Amino acid sequence: MPQYINPAEFVLEQVNTDFAANQELADSKLDQLLQSWNASAESDTIKQNISELKNSSTTSTLIDDNDKRTALQRFLIPLTLVHRNFIKSYRDVIAYGIRIAMYLGLAIMMGTVWLRLAPQQKNIEAFTNAIFYGGAFMSFMAVSIVFVYELRQ
Repeated sequence: MPQYINPAEFVLEQVNTDFAANQELADSKLDQLLQSWNASAESDTIKQNISELKNSSTTSTLIDDNDKRTALQRFLIPLTLVHRNFIKSYRDVIAYGIRIAMYLGLAIMMGTVWLRLAPQQKNIEAFTNAIFYGGAFMSFMAVSIVFVYELRQ
């Protein structure tokens, strides 16, 4: 592995051949890596451990315990994710401060549009435009704070 290279990125570059400039060279490197792994002592040890676990009598109790954990995790995973988001928000005060300043600036700019318009029939189009742009800006700025949770089954 080259110096000053992230190990995770290096491994991903070795394993992922989808974006390689020379596809044949990348495939041959991947095949060589796979053959080296299959010939290693660690591979044999892991295969032996897996086969022992498959043949052991504790497998059924492990499956029952996993079912109980899965049912419990359905409630714990969303709570854990919400807790992590609160921690992230607490630690990233500057980003939220900037976001609040942006919202306040937008509110002041939109407020000045309302101040100069008199409540008359001729200003209806200007009011409509102000409402539209205010809603559009607020919704586009809110997209950056929408949290996405993915629960895998």
